[in-house]
Amino acid sequence: MLVSNVTHELFVPFRRTTVLSWLLIGLNGFNMMFGKHKEPVFDEVSTFYFIAAITWAAIFHQVYFTVQELKEILNINFFTIKPKQ
Repeated sequence: MLVSNVTHELFVPFRRTTVLSWLLIGLNGFNMMFGKHKEPVFDEVSTFYFIAAITWAAIFHQVYFTVQELKEILNINFFTIKPKQ
């Protein structure tokens, strides 16, 4: 949100990770209410691990590509150690 404010870009709070998690939970809820056997598609533990994996993948993706963009824009190296001379 801060970057969108500075660059005057459109801020969209609901991205793929949020919508995918909501769809997964909604699918489970829909199947429990209207499904043939009244059971969820995924159990709670599997749903939790899947959403956690999506969240961590999104965080790593954002960190990696933010560092790459800053490196390119500022023309500097990140996370490099120069040996003592």
